[in-house]
Amino acid sequence: MRYEVNLAELKRLHSEGLNDSEIARRMNVSATAVRYWRRKLNLKSNYTCKRKVDVEKLIQLREQKCSMREIAERLGVCFGTVQYWFRKLKIKPLRIRRVRKVNLEELIKLYYDGLKYREIAEKMGISKATVNIIVSKLKIANRCKKRIEEVKIEKEEIIRMINEKGYTTLKDIEARYGVGKEAAYRHINALFRKGKIHKFTVHGAYSFFGEKLRNIKTLYYTDERRLIEALSEIVNIKDASMSKSFTHILRNNGISSENIAYFHKLQKMKSGKAA
Repeated sequence: MRYEVNLAELKRLHSEGLNDSEIARRMNVSATAVRYWRRKLNLKSNYTCKRKVDVEKLIQLREQKCSMREIAERLGVCFGTVQYWFRKLKIKPLRIRRVRKVNLEELIKLYYDGLKYREIAEKMGISKATVNIIVSKLKIANRCKKRIEEVKIEKEEIIRMINEKGYTTLKDIEARYGVGKEAAYRHINALFRKGKIHKFTVHGAYSFFGEKLRNIKTLYYTDERRLIEALSEIVNIKDASMSKSFTHILRNNGISSENIAYFHKLQKMKSGKAA
């Protein structure tokens, strides 16, 4: 949106000694528009620094090892002004490193308790970057590896758990063995790589599973038939459209035609009982 600028008024206000921002406020236009027309009219800027800086005192304060903010406070100017004069006079700013004492034992304990860097920082009153630096400098053992060493999960036990229910999730393993998400994933992934268990992707099919599998992306199973029986109990197919959509999900997960037919058979039996 373009604003009409009264050039005669602009000249008059400029002659009174007003700067671009003050003229813009008086004329109810932008300072950019005032600056543009002032330059077009070959008028000099009326801007003057309201506060003069005592350069000698500034240098003296710098020699006294004052920071830029302290110099700004003592001279009664803004930080940007001090920064400007430092650049102009080619003065190097004083770098102050604030060393904060950190209780290392407490930090390590919180780290192995499974707290995130941000949570540790908040509890100890330090920055997240400080926590990160200390953990890397002390070469603290990976807490995920430590948990795996502390909690040895038998692979056969996981397979037995899957066979009982028909499937398992990472959350089930976390809850049962008291391990973190990473540790649970490492155990389950080791079985998957060896071909002892298979994956069934739930992501994108939440409307079929409802609250029971909310926020679960993958199911892990050993026996396809047993998985189908477990899914039949959770899923409730109401019409032909839902049946077609769920058949597509089963096929995408590599379920055989025989077991897909078995799933629909179980659904018919389920609807017959309900009736």
